[in-house]
Amino acid sequence: MGLPHERAVLSLLWIVGTFSFYLPSALGKRSVPYRQGRTVTGLTRITPPSNSGWSLPITLIWGTHRHKLKALVDSGAAGNFMDLSLVKSLQIPVDSLPAPLTVTALDGRPLSPGKVTLLTSLLRFSIYQHQEELWFHLIHSPAFPVILCHPWLA
Repeated sequence: MGLPHERAVLSLLWIVGTFSFYLPSALGKRSVPYRQGRTVTGLTRITPPSNSGWSLPITLIWGTHRHKLKALVDSGAAGNFMDLSLVKSLQIPVDSLPAPLTVTALDGRPLSPGKVTLLTSLLRFSIYQHQEELWFHLIHSPAFPVILCHPWLA
């Protein structure tokens, strides 16, 4: 997969506000007029409850430190992200990117802070019995302080 700064633009499915997203409906499925929780012009709306399985309990590990929290699994994200405030409060080491990256929502809107210039050092994290090492791009995301992306799911 290479280094996390090899792309010029990263996108996120995540949207500020109620966490909901759309999935393609099955081929041949007839579209019906929009009704909450039903089909919308060929897309199925899913709005999981706040305590649903869209987040996973993880433990971040760096140096002699360990911190437990929940990570949002975002199949539409092109990178792994972490909230800048969380990184500062936990004093997680960071590195500068060689060139700034633009982070956008899937609809093309730029996300705060607009350009990503920092990423964490390589961090180890565990999910249940699975352990892995990843970099995280730093963004403003207090509602979802850790976001795991599509490449992590693969």
